[in-house]
Amino acid sequence: MKVTLLVFSLMFCNAVLAQVNFQDGYILKTEFDTIFGQIDSKDYFSNSQYCDFKNKGSETVTRFKPGDIFGYRFTNGKFYITQTIAIEDNKSTIFMEYLIKGKLNIYYYQEKNLMPHYFVSKENVPLQELKYSEGQEVIDGIDVAYQKKQYIGVLNYLTSDCPQIAYKIPELNEPNQTKLIKFAEKYHNLVCTSESCIIYGKKIPHKMYISANAGYQSYFESHFFKINPIFEVNGIIGEFRTYSFTFMFQQAQRLENLYLGLGFSNVIQNDSADAFYRIPLSINYQSSKPGFSPTFSYEFDLNRMFAQAIKAGVIYQTRKISLSLVAGLNTVLIIKPYGASLNFGLMYKIR
Repeated sequence: MKVTLLVFSLMFCNAVLAQVNFQDGYILKTEFDTIFGQIDSKDYFSNSQYCDFKNKGSETVTRFKPGDIFGYRFTNGKFYITQTIAIEDNKSTIFMEYLIKGKLNIYYYQEKNLMPHYFVSKENVPLQELKYSEGQEVIDGIDVAYQKKQYIGVLNYLTSDCPQIAYKIPELNEPNQTKLIKFAEKYHNLVCTSESCIIYGKKIPHKMYISANAGYQSYFESHFFKINPIFEVNGIIGEFRTYSFTFMFQQAQRLENLYLGLGFSNVIQNDSADAFYRIPLSINYQSSKPGFSPTFSYEFDLNRMFAQAIKAGVIYQTRKISLSLVAGLNTVLIIKPYGASLNFGLMYKIR
């Protein structure tokens, strides 16, 4: 019961602890009218919808929406400008991330569901989407995988003055920021020798962490779910110690604060030699800012079908080492809670 209360307390603290991450930057009221200050760095979608800005030396936050200003930029980082785009005939005005400016301009936008969209423009040619899709379709009763590289025609047309780069276009396969920036830079260098292009997109980080955790696990009422054959009882299951380690890999192309984790956890019953193990595959949300910030994760146990865990907590980060206090609820298909946990962790940034 105490563990369960701690779980809900930490989750409540996370709800109260707003994810604010102000970084040095500037807004552009017009293309050439710059005001320096600090900007709240958010996820890709939120960055496209509004800009929260503080003037230097002020704590007053002003929210700008697309069209209110020309754009904004983090110092030596992401650059956003107001653009009107159309996705499936739905027009909207957003802050679009400007990746590279040159003879070929590349832009990026991510929807709320994490679906990426890339756009391209050229002098005297309006903004166009570089479309790509993949999936499966049934042909003569057989499932056939397909790729639709609609972007090939667009890039062939826009780079028709540089035939020596044409072979590179199909090789883009599924476009991403890194590939498109390199392609646009190469095209610019081939057709323009008088000036360099400008790459605004910051380097996509690929952070990796390893964490070690120790904690307390309480399994409670579970009338239809077997935790493990040796603990197959109804009512109160018992209390356990847990020890685990996890590798976490950043998924920056989707969300800079998103990490994929794979770990191993040993669960030992108090005052008993009985134990079982878990192999959690997890999706983790964790801010990169130093100091205190919230952390969230969803785990799926590869060793036991239908067993999941939803976790929330607080993390304190330095440049290389982080400390965490995380509470979780164990569930069956995210419907039936059957346990609660509290873990203390030490995490080290490998790169």
